[in-house]
Amino acid sequence: MLKSLLIKNFAIIDNIELNFSDGLNIITGETGAGKSIIVDALMLALGERASSDVVRSGESKAIIEALFYNTNFELISNPDDELKKIFDDFDISSSTDELIIRREIQAKGNSRCFINDTPASVSQLKLLGDFLVDFHGQHDHQLLLKPENHILILDDQANINSLLSELQQLINELKKEINNYQKLINDSQNINELTEKYSLELSEIEQISPKENEEEELEKLLMRIENLEQIFYLVDSILQNLSEGNESVYKLLNQVIKDFEKLIKFESTLSDHLNEIKTSLISFSEISNNLRNYKASLDFETDIPADDLRLRLTKLKSLRKKYGSYDNIFHKREELKKSLEIADNINFEIEKSRLKIHNLRRECGTAALKISKLRETVAKNIEIEIIKILAELGMPDAQFRVQINQNPLTISSDNDFKTLYVLIDNLPFELFYNGIDKVEFYISTNKGTELKRLSEIASGGEISRVMLSIKSMSSNKNNLPILIFDEIDIGISGRIARKVGLAMRHLSSKNQVIAITHLPQIASLADNHIHVTKFETNGRAKVNVITLEGNERINEIARLISGETLTESALKTAEELIDFN
Repeated sequence: MLKSLLIKNFAIIDNIELNFSDGLNIITGETGAGKSIIVDALMLALGERASSDVVRSGESKAIIEALFYNTNFELISNPDDELKKIFDDFDISSSTDELIIRREIQAKGNSRCFINDTPASVSQLKLLGDFLVDFHGQHDHQLLLKPENHILILDDQANINSLLSELQQLINELKKEINNYQKLINDSQNINELTEKYSLELSEIEQISPKENEEEELEKLLMRIENLEQIFYLVDSILQNLSEGNESVYKLLNQVIKDFEKLIKFESTLSDHLNEIKTSLISFSEISNNLRNYKASLDFETDIPADDLRLRLTKLKSLRKKYGSYDNIFHKREELKKSLEIADNINFEIEKSRLKIHNLRRECGTAALKISKLRETVAKNIEIEIIKILAELGMPDAQFRVQINQNPLTISSDNDFKTLYVLIDNLPFELFYNGIDKVEFYISTNKGTELKRLSEIASGGEISRVMLSIKSMSSNKNNLPILIFDEIDIGISGRIARKVGLAMRHLSSKNQVIAITHLPQIASLADNHIHVTKFETNGRAKVNVITLEGNERINEIARLISGETLTESALKTAEELIDFN
């Protein structure tokens, strides 16, 4: 549950703190007092998009801090890997006593986020928020009237994410193969031109036929050939100084050894040095022998003329420059070979791709039909549940239907790719990103009237009750800890308002509910009643919040009944509404 919400320097709010309780939390106040701003602040804390415009004029930053208590993520069905990663990153247990989410929005435009005092990203806040809160605002009425959103509501109840994911993978494969088929068709139309082009490109590579690390090895070989005389001179010079000259190191070390042998007769402790010098003499002797062999192998008449090497290197470098790297050259060579093979067998490849598309359409059809049948089963359960809840909300004669239709097609050829379609029992049906179904809600609110599209309902009160029915049904499945309603009671009053309030009260027995309302019938049902007022001080608007109890609460409900002038009858009605709980 949301325990408290701290808001500083946000819009017209300078500094307020709201405390919430279990059950039904009601927020009242005059229009423009700042009730919706409070909800907006909470949604920003839970990762909604923010701009610097929300920072109170003259302040450097806005701060929103939400404290959640007894947040039981174990109740959430199938938390995904991202959520588990957040638990690990922020040392949050799946059943934590306290969760603090804080967001700071700078006047300069940037923002900082924290989860339990550890820096976090906006996307992490959003992910947590999606598992904590289900928000319904006034704008959701319009969303409900759009048929394209009805399938989302149905799928949320059907719990078919894994099936949709499998279908999406098949659709992606189908689209990829269709693109491949169309490329093959285009290639076949230009096959002669392409074959000539590919052959020339491959011939260029094959004529040079580069090898792995060849350029580097040829560079070394050319350098050796071009400097052969200097190499010969340097080897000869080393040999003279090392072992062949009159004053060579070898001869000098021999003399040193003789002197040492005489010396150790007088000082045996120096014998180790003599052994080291003898070892060195052996090493110098081996080096000399190796250099003599190397000198003898030097041949001024090389197998490959230097000019030929330079020409070879020029060709290799030109080819490398054209393709960027030798890896690219080798890859291009294989690609060209494969393209020429395809060109040689283009008709075979076209038929192979056409058959693959046909099979993928059937696979997509099987997957889409499985989803469609599950939707039909769940739709019947939804119809029963919605009708039941609408009856409780003062619409005892309401009928509700989830209409599911598919769009069969007339396809003249397998090669028709203008419309994406699947095959079910070899019959083509139009395919959408989420299957073959079009879903729309139909409703009849009075006995004896025909079912009509939900979008044709004129009454805002009826739409509000349908939305509340959907939210009530969803809460039974999703187990979201917190439900927020921003004036869901639009267009209702009197007896119906009381029924809507009781439905919200029923919801609050399983979920914490936070609702903004102007209706006394709903406000009187609150477990926790928060009143928002706006006033002016020093030429600036400020917002204040208080938790109403006792007479203050009675007076506020009376004002909702009669306006600013409190009448005896309004006060009496307010007391009766509260006592009736």
